[in-house]
Amino acid sequence: DILKVADEKARRDRLDIRFQQGWAQDLPFEEAQLDGVFSTLLFHHLPLKEKQQTLSEIYRVLAPGGFISILDFDRPSNGWMRLAFLSVQLLDGFETTGDHAKGILPQLLAEAGCDPVVQTGRFNTVAGTLHAYHAQKPVFHQ
Repeated sequence: DILKVADEKARRDRLDIRFQQGWAQDLPFEEAQLDGVFSTLLFHHLPLKEKQQTLSEIYRVLAPGGFISILDFDRPSNGWMRLAFLSVQLLDGFETTGDHAKGILPQLLAEAGCDPVVQTGRFNTVAGTLHAYHAQKPVFHQ
């Protein structure tokens, strides 16, 4: 249903966007096919192994020079934000969110092969600190 809503909004705004349903660990795209991938508030829901599988799969489908932009909870910016993030951890589980309290996303992006990995923003919310990351698949492999 959400894809139908998104498609209707894109058509209304005359945007050339194709929405496709799939699993993050098994994307329905050929290797090196996409120029960019956006992820918002997904990774803190996944166990560590699935985070790694998802980033590996995204890396697979990105064309050389392609990018991934992520907005998600990561290392709290201060003690108050750490306390606020406990509400997310209680709702979503400590197994999936524990690594985010330590700031795991840049490391996982680098381990997947992305270079550079840049933090482009940090936002304090009532539920904790959101971080924006932009990472790129290198044009040339070493």
